[in-house]
Amino acid sequence: MHGTDSTPFTYALFDAARVAGLSERLVAAAIPHDCLVRGLSRDKLGAVSPWLVQLRADNRLCRDLFTAGDAPWELWGREAYILMRSHDELANLVDHLRRFTKLRDSKGQWHFFRFQEPLVMRTIVMGLPDDARRRFLAPFQRMIVPDRSDTLHIFDINFSGSPGQ
Repeated sequence: MHGTDSTPFTYALFDAARVAGLSERLVAAAIPHDCLVRGLSRDKLGAVSPWLVQLRADNRLCRDLFTAGDAPWELWGREAYILMRSHDELANLVDHLRRFTKLRDSKGQWHFFRFQEPLVMRTIVMGLPDDARRRFLAPFQRMIVPDRSDTLHIFDINFSGSPGQ
């Protein structure tokens, strides 16, 4: 799960609202991570914000992503994360994704864009016009989006046509 010229890094984009104690768990796991919300907003909203985590195969968190159950660490089936593959480093991806955490509507009002929710990400990959999809997905080679029905939706990202699934 380490990025090289030929093998991209594997990341999990978490919806902290669906994982109790996520930030504390990430600190304890000692793996690279960052919240996409900064400053005072992070203090207020960090527990319900998107967090990007660079995964390592030898870390328990990887196993927990695919473990179903009622325990807080059993994350399969909760629609709590999206897996991403990219050659970019964590800090670059955080900077890229932060640009999309808030969007302005036609009246000039700002709204949080919860792209860390699997249904929203599937809509982005499959339904956005090509130029918007390209801006959002440019640093990624693959999105793996689980849903509640035990299905992994795997999207190979390319811009020569529609996203491959």
